[in-house]
Amino acid sequence: MSEAPQTPGETVRGFEGITFPMRFVVPKGFSDPSTENGTRGYSIKGTTAAAAAFLIGTFTDVPTSDLPADLAAHIRQTRDELTVSNVATSEVGGRPAQTFTLTQKPGTAASDLFCVRAGACYKLLEDKPMDVTAVRTGQGLVVFWVEYAPKDRARIQGPMQTWLGSVRWE
Repeated sequence: MSEAPQTPGETVRGFEGITFPMRFVVPKGFSDPSTENGTRGYSIKGTTAAAAAFLIGTFTDVPTSDLPADLAAHIRQTRDELTVSNVATSEVGGRPAQTFTLTQKPGTAASDLFCVRAGACYKLLEDKPMDVTAVRTGQGLVVFWVEYAPKDRARIQGPMQTWLGSVRWE
């Protein structure tokens, strides 16, 4: 089901192609919406950043139903080529969430990190850290992420917090 243009201030429901009980308001500065089944993605104006929400099928080749509660520790144990930092807990729409930053170690090859429920897989970019917020729901694991050039980190934190603060589970 395609919807409105997804411009700042618009309320977006669920994920493209998948009925999912979530809604959020597109923050100011988010532009160029892109969707594939199980995803919502945006550029953040004036930065090198891209932000997205994914309904995850597998993470580090493990089905989401088999992942441990501590996703950051799982990544540390299974992915030697990644550095996990800034691990914390938070809330998104009243649900517990885990946040962390991932970076690709220099000189290592990137490989798929997660796949959306509809099948497309994604990996880290060598020169861009990724801040991840993972939320478990009764309908699956939702990952909100933003990847950015290090020089843009301070500029993307506000829009990301606005986005996460607008999420509601229906």
